[in-house]
Amino acid sequence: MDSLTVSRLAAFLPLFVACQPATTIGGDTTCGDGVRDPTEMCDGNDLGAATCASIGNGGGALACRRDCTLDVTGCVAAGVVCGDDVVAGLEQCDGADLRGHSCQSLSLGAGDLACTVDCSFDVTGCASQTATYDLSGAAGCEGVYNPDQVLDYALTMSPAEWSAVLAEPGDGSSTLIVVAQLSCGGGPSIPVGVHRKRSGGTHKIGLKIDVNYAVDGLTSYGLKNLIFDNSVASGDASDGSLDLLVREYLGWRMLGLAGAVASRAVFANLSVNNAGLGVFLNVEAVDKVFLHDRFADASGWLHKLSGGPGDGLKTHESDGLADQNPYEDYFCFWTKGQACPVPTDVGTTLPEHLQLDQLLRVGAVNALIANTDGLIFKDNNYYHYDYAGGRVYLPWDLDTAMNAGFDPFTGAGVGGRTTMYTDVLFPTFEADYDELLTTLMAVPLTRAAIDTELARVVTVASVAMAADPYVGGDAATPVAAISSWWDEQYPAVAASVAAH
Repeated sequence: MDSLTVSRLAAFLPLFVACQPATTIGGDTTCGDGVRDPTEMCDGNDLGAATCASIGNGGGALACRRDCTLDVTGCVAAGVVCGDDVVAGLEQCDGADLRGHSCQSLSLGAGDLACTVDCSFDVTGCASQTATYDLSGAAGCEGVYNPDQVLDYALTMSPAEWSAVLAEPGDGSSTLIVVAQLSCGGGPSIPVGVHRKRSGGTHKIGLKIDVNYAVDGLTSYGLKNLIFDNSVASGDASDGSLDLLVREYLGWRMLGLAGAVASRAVFANLSVNNAGLGVFLNVEAVDKVFLHDRFADASGWLHKLSGGPGDGLKTHESDGLADQNPYEDYFCFWTKGQACPVPTDVGTTLPEHLQLDQLLRVGAVNALIANTDGLIFKDNNYYHYDYAGGRVYLPWDLDTAMNAGFDPFTGAGVGGRTTMYTDVLFPTFEADYDELLTTLMAVPLTRAAIDTELARVVTVASVAMAADPYVGGDAATPVAAISSWWDEQYPAVAASVAAH
């Protein structure tokens, strides 16, 4: 049995409860002795006339169902029941305090609840409702993407497993996943899968957290994945810099301000085995949770293009529908070198198959922040999602932004090359792009708005950045450098737009 299998089994052991055959002996109130009694006590909590559905019989925490019913074997089916303390602190049923970590449904009915980890409820008076979380505005761990706070996340795993994760390649080809415990703000831990994402770094590496890897259906405030990005390009052995983190953070914030559908990103502290790794960007994963949140439809075909081993289809990989995307035939011309020519009526038909405004916004912001690894400059670092609402382009990876400027219409200046974005869109829709870029710079993406976001970095993240063991320093230093870059970039783009 390999170490990965052992790790996964070890993570599941606390979820199972040993049970003895059900026997009733009147008057016995010793919980955990293997004898079932209607008045038995569980962990010191007298349930009165109620009965326990399962009682642990091997030491440690006991597992007593809150609906207090026995099945025919005296054992509850293996799994996690809300309120049973099998995964300590994960859920509290009576107060409907699910701590954001498991059920996405809340019962508003009276009485004790039986909430399973897959967010379903039993049939005894539980009214299932979808839980909503204020991920961008709430204080504390619910505010996963609240830019006005820096949350502290902690991972715990064996030192050998952490060494193995560190040793994995950062080119996107890593397949190792280890089970660890994740906590936020010193709160309860949940079992998760951890693997190295595509990124550089030696000690401070980018990590992807699969929340539902160890326990199927588990979520953290409705999220199935968390991305901790160190903003270091693949192949770079350094642990990055505060400058890189701030540039990428600002790029994500500007995409949001521009009204583009894009991932949210905030600063977060991360530690492993009580050793601080420093400040990361917690970047919202583009997955089915994201698709459902933004488009109310996660049934389409999501593709990733970033130039690495992890590219390709991200949905329908295993259901036999990978080659049955009904929306892609029209786009046979979109990739250079395809035999299918650009339709002569592209000006009329393209908006029928493509969310054009989104694509223009993503391209315009990429041009403004001078992202040399994204749309307009080259065909890279994005997702496209095909569904009933048309193809939609979603940005990804801004780690080359705000270094050198280029022409916002041609990509010229630092070795840019034309892409299908410019070749197909600009002959027909360049005026729309021009108008949109002009509007963005006049309203949401003013220089004052950029300065406000930079000031937020100093206000919110100074303490965390100073304490970073690998790239720590004064937050005001990278903010000043980036502000100086904008002193040149902003008027240069404004002049290009005006001249155009």
